[in-house]
Amino acid sequence: MKIKFLSKEDMKLLKRAFTYVKPYKLRLLLFFICISSSIIFGLIEPYIFGVLISSLPQGNLDILVKCLVFLAIVSLSQLVIMHFYSSIETYLNNNIVKDLKCDMYGKILNLPVKAFDEMPVGEFISRLYNDAAALSDIITFQFVNTIIDILKAIVIGFVVFKINIRLALVVVACFPFSYYIFVKYGKKLKKKGAELKNITDYYFSNVQQSLQGIREVKCLGIKKHNFMEFDNISNDVKDKGIEMALTNIVAHDLSSFINIASSILVMGIGGYFVINKILPLELFIAFSSYSKQFSNSLMNITKMNSTIQQALTSLERIFGLMDNLSYSNEYFGEKSIMEIQGNIKFTNVSFSYGEDGNILKDINFQVMGNKKLAIVGKSGAGKSTILNLLLRLYDYDSGEITIDNIDIKDFDERSLRSHISVIRQDPFLFNISIMENIKIANSSATDEDVYDACKSAYIHEFIMSLPNKYNSIVGENGVNLSGGQKQRIAIARGLIKKSKIILFDEATSALDNESQYFIKQS
Repeated sequence: MKIKFLSKEDMKLLKRAFTYVKPYKLRLLLFFICISSSIIFGLIEPYIFGVLISSLPQGNLDILVKCLVFLAIVSLSQLVIMHFYSSIETYLNNNIVKDLKCDMYGKILNLPVKAFDEMPVGEFISRLYNDAAALSDIITFQFVNTIIDILKAIVIGFVVFKINIRLALVVVACFPFSYYIFVKYGKKLKKKGAELKNITDYYFSNVQQSLQGIREVKCLGIKKHNFMEFDNISNDVKDKGIEMALTNIVAHDLSSFINIASSILVMGIGGYFVINKILPLELFIAFSSYSKQFSNSLMNITKMNSTIQQALTSLERIFGLMDNLSYSNEYFGEKSIMEIQGNIKFTNVSFSYGEDGNILKDINFQVMGNKKLAIVGKSGAGKSTILNLLLRLYDYDSGEITIDNIDIKDFDERSLRSHISVIRQDPFLFNISIMENIKIANSSATDEDVYDACKSAYIHEFIMSLPNKYNSIVGENGVNLSGGQKQRIAIARGLIKKSKIILFDEATSALDNESQYFIKQS
């Protein structure tokens, strides 16, 4: 039976992962120069040490001094090399993770809203935060260290064969056993790693949902229930983590046993050779050090198997998200329309959110520019859906929606979104200042523009009463404000955008009648 360490799919993942290294090829070259230099100095040191030890019984002070000087030079050289090695590794790690996260976040931003309806936000966060780190880990740490150990094993293998073939065969004979452990337990670790990642996704989603809804958790009196659910999920994460760790421990222990057996055999046979003058003492000392490095390299490869398999699982999840065929990216037309009249027309528009049947069926209506239209109906009738279709947060199943007789699918994204403002019943505010929350809709707006918009939204006086006025931080999703205050700031944000089309989705529901009157007048 043919044993494979990496499948074709794994190799494709790694090949794609290494595209993120291309912008840093020069630093990667320096990285490998440091590695090669470190290996060379690592080979010199045991030989010098062997000569030093063998010179002691002879009382040769000159050889002792020379050996100590050479050891000092080699050690200092390795120290300098490791400094550059660590500096380059840090640079590569941070830049590769940043590049990947930007690509992932760009993909997430361009997913249709439907994707966020079906996949918990916590899963996106888990992949963006946890899995992205796996890429730099596998490239600059696991992969490089594996390369180092493979190169060391090859070079040291050549050296030990030059010293003594029979002793070298004892060391090399252990390799097939280590390789078998590497492959056998690698498959188990990859499977368990995937299970752990999936449970971790659910863990993130549950925590995020609970903390976002902390007021409901407290008011509904379900803190105990919520904690028990968290405890159960945490136990699942713990159990899977222990399973994976135990599997890795078994693999490591088996490799350690092989390493110990190899060392004992080398010491026994090598000692016999020294006693019978078959092998000089200094070469035996050097061989012992080399064989230990050789065995450690094999054991390190086995130890790395756990992290490599976890990293491969993360790469599958990263590129699975970026290549997700279930959701195509948002697409827009190429028409850049600078000015519109604001004439909206729905013609035989039908839409459903899935297999639950049509929310809208053959809807027809028209609104001329500078006119108002109120859409009324019972809850769930599709009022908000109409606004979402006009904004192209969802695409209708059939029919046509036009603005100024131009299909909204022909507008480029900037044109469509710049000509429409939407103010919702529960608007989202960013955890920044009031001024920044309003200006975010129109980066060219001046402070005076913001003041005018806030006066029109009947919120200026309240803002001026705050200690930091317009520089006051609203808190996460406007937690420091009342529902009505959030709505008024959202209205000001909508007004400052100066769009031809303004959509109100029950946006004055939290306002008193007087405030509603003034806002409608504005």
